[in-house]
Amino acid sequence: MKASSRDELIGGIDATNLRAGGGLTMLKALIDNTKTSDLGFKKIYLWGGKKTLASISDQDWLIKKKPSMLNKNFIFRTVWQIFILPKAARELDCNVLFIPGGSYFGSFRPIVSMSTNILPFEIREIKRFGFSINTLRFLLLRFTQSHTFRNSDGLIFLSSYAKEKILSIVKNVKCQTKIIPFGVSSLQPIINGLAGAPLDSTPIRLIYTSFIGPYKHQINVIHAVHKLRKKKYNVTIDLVGPHTDKKYSNRLIKLISNLDPQRQWINLTGELPSLELQKFTSDADIGVFASSCENLPNILLEMMSAGIPIACSSYGPMPEVLQNGGEYFDPENSESISKAIQLLIDDPEQAAHYAKNNAQRSSEYSWELFSKDVFKFMLETAKTQ
Repeated sequence: MKASSRDELIGGIDATNLRAGGGLTMLKALIDNTKTSDLGFKKIYLWGGKKTLASISDQDWLIKKKPSMLNKNFIFRTVWQIFILPKAARELDCNVLFIPGGSYFGSFRPIVSMSTNILPFEIREIKRFGFSINTLRFLLLRFTQSHTFRNSDGLIFLSSYAKEKILSIVKNVKCQTKIIPFGVSSLQPIINGLAGAPLDSTPIRLIYTSFIGPYKHQINVIHAVHKLRKKKYNVTIDLVGPHTDKKYSNRLIKLISNLDPQRQWINLTGELPSLELQKFTSDADIGVFASSCENLPNILLEMMSAGIPIACSSYGPMPEVLQNGGEYFDPENSESISKAIQLLIDDPEQAAHYAKNNAQRSSEYSWELFSKDVFKFMLETAKTQ
């Protein structure tokens, strides 16, 4: 059933597999930052599990649906999405269905899907995991997302890099596409000069926030910082984030035990709450981001928003996002990482310039604009079908 007026249009959001992590963070931000005047829909139905929906704020225009099958395992959720969701959406007169998880095999149309994970399309990066459950999961996602993108009526990408990369692999995508980057939520930036210099008693504090994993290259970063310390640079590093790959984490911990058994210059911190992490980042002197595979790196955006200079990977979309906000390196080469950090330390004036640019540029990444553009694109897709 199609409504005749914009104000009568009804939308749906499939949160079948958004249960934790970045996907859930994005969904919360989408709902929290939507103004009723920008919505364009009479109402939005949101399907998800009990825990997912409990974390989403209530809105006058949002109607939460929590089928019991979505509280069960992946097989039950998939069966529900394929066979029950299409019927439910039709019965509620939905005009368009948003698939933020990127995988959908149901019959309801039109749909707007979103690409938030580029790793399934980076075979070189998948190989870093060896023969493992993670590798099989990424290959499965490559299949399910390729199918979804080919059969979408609208497709959202987070960066130009991701769009070009994925469309070079997934052929016959004929729908309208749009680049809508995530936003960033952070404290007011405090732009300070570097806390120390070579041989000073006050150490220069580096921070690298990310889960511990093969394509995040924390091992190379530790080697790079060790090289600087051998040159008598008084630097320390905080590695902040959860351990998600046991094999890689064990290698990292072994390296730390060998190079810094007393933990004098390496601080291995677990995952921090959002506000605590923002303050922790703002207090650092230099941010390090060494990932070799990203769609749109929220961690990089958060460091930019904190107003600190950044030594950054030159891979993927990082130059598109950071632009002239830091020094670039090859994340697979510890010497390259070390040189980039050293350039920031040796030139505090340039580092301060980078920090200022980062604070200013991060303001372009707004959750309010993200929410407005997503619903606008859903609306356009619904009205053209």
